[in-house]
Amino acid sequence: MIVEAGCHFAIKPESWEKLLNDGQKILVVPKGLMQHLAMLTVGTTRSILHAKTENTIFNKYVIPTINVAEILVSNQQFVFNE
Repeated sequence: MIVEAGCHFAIKPESWEKLLNDGQKILVVPKGLMQHLAMLTVGTTRSILHAKTENTIFNKYVIPTINVAEILVSNQQFVFNE
């Protein structure tokens, strides 16, 4: 079984500006923030899968959690092209 989901998060402009280095066009997102957003997305996806399998034989299975802190171990940088 495969499930795909995504979450959209709103970030206040003043918070966004703290993460963006305008001179270099680089966005640096702290690992703690990345881990938190990823945790919310994984939890949401697990819930979607649980809801979509309701009244099926698949609903009885426990969906394991994923420790995103083991995956996202450093700040993430995103470079913007002009």
